Amino acid sequence: MRLALPFHRLTGTPLESHLARLAHPSVCLATVSRPRLALAACLALAILHTWPLATKPHRLSLNYNADAEQGAWTLAWIAHTLPTDPRHLFDGNVFAPERATLAYSEPMITPALIGAPVRWLGASPVLVYNLVLLAGLTLTAWAGWFVVWQWTGSFGAALVAGALMAFNGHLLTRLPHIMAAHAWGIALTVYFADRLVTSGNRRDGLFLALVVLATAADSVYWLALVGTVVGVTIALNALRPRTVFAVAMSGCGGLVLALPVLWPYLSAAGAGASRPLEVVAQFSASPAGYLTSLSRLHREWTSPFFRDDVNVLFAGVTAIVLALVGAVVGIRDARSRRRVIGLIAIAAVGVFLSFGPMTAAYRWLYSWLLPLRGLRAMARFGYLYLAVVALLAASDSRGYCTASPQSACVRPSRRSRLRSSLRKRGCRHASIRSRAFRRSTRCSRILRGPSCSQKCRSIRPIRCS
Repeated sequence: MRLALPFHRLTGTPLESHLARLAHPSVCLATVSRPRLALAACLALAILHTWPLATKPHRLSLNYNADAEQGAWTLAWIAHTLPTDPRHLFDGNVFAPERATLAYSEPMITPALIGAPVRWLGASPVLVYNLVLLAGLTLTAWAGWFVVWQWTGSFGAALVAGALMAFNGHLLTRLPHIMAAHAWGIALTVYFADRLVTSGNRRDGLFLALVVLATAADSVYWLALVGTVVGVTIALNALRPRTVFAVAMSGCGGLVLALPVLWPYLSAAGAGASRPLEVVAQFSASPAGYLTSLSRLHREWTSPFFRDDVNVLFAGVTAIVLALVGAVVGIRDARSRRRVIGLIAIAAVGVFLSFGPMTAAYRWLYSWLLPLRGLRAMARFGYLYLAVVALLAASDSRGYCTASPQSACVRPSRRSRLRSSLRKRGCRHASIRSRAFRRSTRCSRILRGPSCSQKCRSIRPIRCS
């Protein structure tokens, strides 16, 4: 009673009533269990879409692809060098005695930090790679779920958005690229940039800077996509100087924090390293790529549009239709009009950049923007279109739940569950191709040697990709 009296004076409500409200099952389910339940569902989807890797993650591998071998080596190298000689982290034992050889590819530091504890416990590079792959797809799906859940309060609609965000045709054809699975920074950038425009909260700006830092430590390409989201947000709010300043400072703050990771790439660019336009054109998207899918559902009728596995950007019939509905509904609603217009602008810029030198405007940008000269696979910018489709396709289901994520949601209808099933079938690829891993690669045998970085660099040059 001594506790209840002051609490009653402060809030106007007895403490007992607050405790009873917090103990209500619907409140506990909505505030505590839903993020965990969504994370479990995203993990289950990741296992399904990468089946049968989860059955024998220590034996099955994606090593039929040289990029997977190179990714496994990078994860093992970072876990090996970071605790012992962090100054020479980028001086990998490939192409010795060249320095900064890790910058010949993506940094992959963020995925490596996720898998490092497992590696330190003695796990093989193949096991670490498979676990980090599952973790990346799970986190990407969960990030998409989190954004839509915060926007609409609908658990089911958010889960559909997460499924489309992580398990689309583009990412599922890039499973040998371990950094591609960790695309969660893009959805979070959209969310925190939108929050910063809406509220101007400094905490949202700090979170945006941390997302930029984590993305830069994962992939230079994903950093370029995150930069595109930030740039579009600034352009759409050009008449609001405080908003522009807040978003720009958050993005620049993240880049400053990521400078130790980006410095080897900046040094290479300063030395004249660049991607010729002829090479960029080979890895750019085409309009037919947005009608290309390798899924079981759409593979037959989209096969005439297939060019290569870089140019696979079809979002799915159901997802596109629902995204169009979500866009129309969102534009008509004054509360969400600004957000929907921003998403459409992000998708349009992503599609434009994915075409690469096909457009004269890109060739002009290539001559003026130094970061573009270091990017080869411009088709990856098409992922911005897929991410926007995922976010808009889920927004049409917001009527199934109340607007607050903290409130209990009603049970989805049979029609909602059917639409969810169709969305997921549209991009399912499992079972994926894998092969048994029976012996260590040359890279992993070297990493089991002396931990001294000088000895590692003295080993004769090898090539893992």
